[in-house]
Amino acid sequence: SGETRQVEDVARDRGVNEANFSAYYLRSICNAFQFFPKGSFDSWAVGLSKELCSGDIDGKQSKCVELEAYGELKSVFYDQEVTQIDEQGGKNGTTPDFKVGDDLYVEVYCPDESHDERVRIQEELSKQTGIVRIVLSRPVTGSKPLAVKYATNQTIARLLGSKRAKDQTQAGAKNVLWVDVKHKLKLSVKKTLPIESLNHINHINQTYIGSFGIWHSFYGEVGKSVFPTERYDLKFDGDLNSHSYKQHQHTGLFRDRSTLSAAVVSCLDGNVLFLNPWCFKPLSDDDINRFIKLSQFRPEYSFFVKKTLKEDIASKEMMISTLLNKNGIS
Repeated sequence: SGETRQVEDVARDRGVNEANFSAYYLRSICNAFQFFPKGSFDSWAVGLSKELCSGDIDGKQSKCVELEAYGELKSVFYDQEVTQIDEQGGKNGTTPDFKVGDDLYVEVYCPDESHDERVRIQEELSKQTGIVRIVLSRPVTGSKPLAVKYATNQTIARLLGSKRAKDQTQAGAKNVLWVDVKHKLKLSVKKTLPIESLNHINHINQTYIGSFGIWHSFYGEVGKSVFPTERYDLKFDGDLNSHSYKQHQHTGLFRDRSTLSAAVVSCLDGNVLFLNPWCFKPLSDDDINRFIKLSQFRPEYSFFVKKTLKEDIASKEMMISTLLNKNGIS
């Protein structure tokens, strides 16, 4: 903990706090294991810790996320058994990663950046010379013209793409998807918002809005959820057809998967909790209270009030539609 604070202090002194990803990673793993009961570190966790401490971490981010999620679960479900599930024991390797207590299962997922974008960055950097080499990267969407134009839909497709094809939930139980977007995608909690705004310092009195796509990858609806095009400016009245586009191809995972009770989105600067209002088996109030106690929990970005959840989701969708159709405001 002390070493983590020192790393973060140095980052702030250098003015690169937001870009100092190593400090965020170190803080997260320290928080995950700070409070869970002593003597409860099972053989699986010991073995994985030794593996992660030997050699380069590159290529092992997903395992690091598993260990971190394990520590976080142990810290809040301290009076229940948290066990790692061997995938070889499941049918075709479709088991979740952890079982908590009697009827809660957690699957851990670390979505990867765009492979094409990674190759493009390496190629462009190899062509440059000198000490400082600069390349603009879009690690989530990639830089192809259509991906840039319809960035929100591209994010929705990439973020949970493999989870749509591979259902690891357990029927008749409560299931939580733990999605890490910090180790590979390096995203902050603000990217989980249904809509973001920016008042550009060089563009006086102009407010830009956008929808990144994480929120809609869980809650959005194909053909209904609407997004602003890149650099949409609220100062000028837009045309709903030419300055926006609808969610395409992939509907929100919560709408498709009624066996999924909730999701934890683990970001660089905190953990966000999304509940599924359409699930067969919701989390209990006690479960929710425990997830709220996760380290670095960010309530202002989370959707966790069961009584108003559907209304809260509809309200955010209506807000975006209203902003994009300003001429129709009565």
